[in-house]
Amino acid sequence: MAITLAAGLLGLALAAGAQTVEPAPPAPSAAGGPAWRSAEAQGSLGSRRLRRAEDDPNDLRDGLILQHTLYTSITSELTEERCAEMVQAAERRIERRKQEAEWTRELVELGALARNRLREPAEKLAWAERELELARKRAELVAELAEMARAEHAALASEPPVAEAAGPLVERFDGARFRSGDLAKIEQAYQARFLKPLPVSARGDTALHRALGFDHRDRLDVAVHPDHPEGVWLRNYLRENGVPYFAFRGSVAGKATGAHVHVGPPSERWTPAGAQAGGGL
Repeated sequence: MAITLAAGLLGLALAAGAQTVEPAPPAPSAAGGPAWRSAEAQGSLGSRRLRRAEDDPNDLRDGLILQHTLYTSITSELTEERCAEMVQAAERRIERRKQEAEWTRELVELGALARNRLREPAEKLAWAERELELARKRAELVAELAEMARAEHAALASEPPVAEAAGPLVERFDGARFRSGDLAKIEQAYQARFLKPLPVSARGDTALHRALGFDHRDRLDVAVHPDHPEGVWLRNYLRENGVPYFAFRGSVAGKATGAHVHVGPPSERWTPAGAQAGGGL
């Protein structure tokens, strides 16, 4: 009975110890030296524990920043300043995952973890790098959108206010023909008429137009109100020369950030494989 009790107590002690005791150092190599890199590595094994990036409270805060900036729709609240915070948060998360990968590698080399444990931190690092790429692209888009809005505002602010819209919210003229070379002629004619450059807010393809799903190549967005003197002249010039255009007298969800004139035919729908014919602006 005493032998049985002692054996049971010994079994419990061994089971409890199995959860805390680190593996013993490997036997010396054939050359007579230890398999560990150094005596310091042997001594540090007992105090080394795997630290995960997600366990850092700062990582949780950065995750919340990304949740409210990167993983939400673009709204007026997503300013350039907020985008800078978003990119910085993504950069910090990469550094933490790099550190986690390094900690894991060290523990694997010390023999405290199996080599297959390297896979998870590598995958998390790869995702964090992708997250940073997405954050930078979104920041570029918001900066471009803000620049277009500033250009349109600056151009419209210099013109007298329009008391009442002279036409529909969106005015369309299909024109008889269109060539990409027409754009340079339009800019030259405007320069000669008003002695200043045509206020172009978007020239050709932009990140904003791609985000809206449109191929804007070989088109211009001109930051003039269709009913201001410059806008009236531009519309008349385009009609006289058979150049298609859209005149926006205000913002249109998913198509226009504000009043401007889109020079050229409707923008085609954009797909990852390229552009397809469609009715976009």
